[in-house]
Amino acid sequence: MAELPKYERGTRIEPGTVTGGFQEALGNVGRATADIGEWGLQVAKNAAIEHATIEGVKAGQTPGRKLLPAFTESDQAFVKAYKQEEYNTVAREAENYLQKSYFDVAKNPTSEGLAMYQKNASDQIEKLTSLVSEENRPKLKRDLMSASESKFYQLAGSLENKNKQNLKTNFNLNSEKADRDIQTYTAEGEFDKAKDQLHKSIEDIKSQIGSDAVPTKEWADVLIENKRKVYAISAEQADLAEAQKEGKG
Repeated sequence: MAELPKYERGTRIEPGTVTGGFQEALGNVGRATADIGEWGLQVAKNAAIEHATIEGVKAGQTPGRKLLPAFTESDQAFVKAYKQEEYNTVAREAENYLQKSYFDVAKNPTSEGLAMYQKNASDQIEKLTSLVSEENRPKLKRDLMSASESKFYQLAGSLENKNKQNLKTNFNLNSEKADRDIQTYTAEGEFDKAKDQLHKSIEDIKSQIGSDAVPTKEWADVLIENKRKVYAISAEQADLAEAQKEGKG
């Protein structure tokens, strides 16, 4: 009887499971893919917002657009950029106008010039703010009116200083003329007229106490004393001249 073949006992390979390291690697790949996807979406979103901002700035250079409700971040970026640029555009134009008007009046400030500046500035501000979107109008109008008023007060201050200087100049000119009149009257022997001019000059000095021309009473006293000296010296010289004339006669 033939013998059956003999087989050596070997190692049996059993079905196994996927090792933990490989599963973790697959998970990492999945998460990386998701992260890349989110990053791509964020890049696209940022690009859209940047583009909307640029377009908003361009649009804002032509004021008056009626803005629609903004729901997306891109829409919100457009509206924000538009409103800021629209504000800046109109504000620059208004400031240029106010600055030119200011310098025109400042060359020679007068009451009429100030009144004209105020009216023209108000009309121009009303015209410019009527062109902007309703969202920008209240703040822009308020800011421009404030800028206009600031320049108006500067002009008013210049006018006041000019008036004060004119008053002082006119006072000094009148005072010098009064001195000459006193000297002329006394030289001609018209002492009553010279005295009248002296009294008038003294009253003028007193009426200006507290002004730039006569800031204090002490200064008024000095000016009055000088006037009296002018009269006294002129009268003395006139008497001396008359005496000399009589002596020669």
